[in-house]
Amino acid sequence: MRQRKSSIERIKVIAIIAIVICHSIPGLRVEYHYATQDRWLWAISVLKQLGSVGNALFLVSSSWFLVDKSEVDIKKIKNILVDNWLISMLFLFIFLFFYSIDKMDILREMFPFCFATLWYITCYVIYYSLHGIINGVLKQLIRRPKRTILMVLLFIAFQFAIGFKYYNDLIGFFLIHILTYCVKNGWNYARKGVGFAKIITIVGFFFWIGGAYCFNAIGCRLIFVGQRYSMWNTFLNPFIIMMSYGLIIIADNETYYNRIINDLSRKSLYVYMITGNQLVRIYFDNDIYDRLVGGGFEKSYEYCFWFILGYAFLKSVFGFGFATLYLKIKELLKVRVRGNTVWL
Repeated sequence: MRQRKSSIERIKVIAIIAIVICHSIPGLRVEYHYATQDRWLWAISVLKQLGSVGNALFLVSSSWFLVDKSEVDIKKIKNILVDNWLISMLFLFIFLFFYSIDKMDILREMFPFCFATLWYITCYVIYYSLHGIINGVLKQLIRRPKRTILMVLLFIAFQFAIGFKYYNDLIGFFLIHILTYCVKNGWNYARKGVGFAKIITIVGFFFWIGGAYCFNAIGCRLIFVGQRYSMWNTFLNPFIIMMSYGLIIIADNETYYNRIINDLSRKSLYVYMITGNQLVRIYFDNDIYDRLVGGGFEKSYEYCFWFILGYAFLKSVFGFGFATLYLKIKELLKVRVRGNTVWL
């Protein structure tokens, strides 16, 4: 098996930590969707946007490999679906002992893929299943990569400006794949230009943070702008995309291999399944905040901000630890029969 660059795998590890921070914010306790004059509540909204940053980094780094491949690994798809279902059923079994769970939540947990309880995994499985076909179409159609990149970016910017109407997340996956295909196969100077990559990374970062701050400030004075503040929180935010491609180009120009980083990267999708589980986020997270923070949300968003970061750290440790245990148990439940691997 070809060993992947740890520089790119490192981005996936950073991405999952950013997503865990996002998933550590109690959605039923903190209102972060609108503009606010409280600087700490705004800071919490930025932590929420780290989920979009993580999703973008995940998708760009995954597409960086997939644009060079045409074959679809059916076993990989089966493993993702089975693992997602097993982890969901395990959490359902545990939570039924401690919480009174809504019937609809039970149904969603029993059929996680059908209800897209983890939307990223649902979109990723569909996207991965079709990436070979997409590569074949792009190879035949795209003759001017730079023009294609410009058209896709203009479409994303237009959708961003109107609040992403006539759009869904799966379309976003395909748009990122098209951009990655053009960058890798036609925009060679960008791929090799580390200096240029650093520039777009820095520009993307400051426009993302600065843009969010200015949008919030204007939204505090203009209600219709303040009500649209949540549009900043999307993995197709043009500035988050700039930052993601800058980081991946920089990483692609580094060559080193680290067993620990690659191992953490391999477990990152499992960490997403564990920490992003709907029962964990709806019941456990909000319960923890009610018990340990209590009225801290209303009294001090500064206290809440630091509590979120501390909780995210513990949640990340738990996620990677649980993923390690799950994978070890999974290996123990396999035996070799006539050269084939089967479940006990």
